[in-house]
Amino acid sequence: MVSGEAEDDSLKLIKKDEKDEKDKITAKHIESLLSVSQKIRDGADVFLKQEFIYIFMFIFIFGTLIALACEPVNGVFYTTFAFLIGGCTSVLCGFIGMKVATEANYRTTYETFHGLGHGFKLAYYGGCVLGFSLVSLSVIILTLTIIIFKAIKITPQSKLSDYLILYECIAGYGLGGSAVALFCRVGGGIFTKTADVGADLVSKVLYYHCIDFS
Repeated sequence: MVSGEAEDDSLKLIKKDEKDEKDKITAKHIESLLSVSQKIRDGADVFLKQEFIYIFMFIFIFGTLIALACEPVNGVFYTTFAFLIGGCTSVLCGFIGMKVATEANYRTTYETFHGLGHGFKLAYYGGCVLGFSLVSLSVIILTLTIIIFKAIKITPQSKLSDYLILYECIAGYGLGGSAVALFCRVGGGIFTKTADVGADLVSKVLYYHCIDFS
């Protein structure tokens, strides 16, 4: 009973604090929130632009190597085509994930003033977008790739070896998606760590400027 009463009092206190914080929100706070969120979006756009330049350079160079050395049949570029599709799919999913994450960022901050549950729910939904978009788009595009390749390569007279070659070519789709995802993961980690360090340095500079050492 005591623990239940303590939990009930804690919940009342949290709700009271959340209500007090909600009442403190002003138009100035919202304006500052939107200003910071716009800077975050601008920084993310610059990062994506630079990263995609290097990713497409990698896709072109690696795709050329696959075309020259890894095609089962000379003069037929099924593996290369699948690799390019997989890489572009991964780029598209990363773009969608970054856009949704930056949009959900400040909305999560605002919703947290109304309660931690509201903020957590919105953050969770925003994080789910990348996972669901990655799985759904990958499966849809992979299925379409298989259908197109079968329509081009497979005939009623095709043998088992033709099917084996077909799916060996389609394996390039996974290679393209995984390679680009690795670039995005490493590049994104460097980007976020740089942003964390920059924000930490700014906060320290502002903190020391506010202190009167005299």
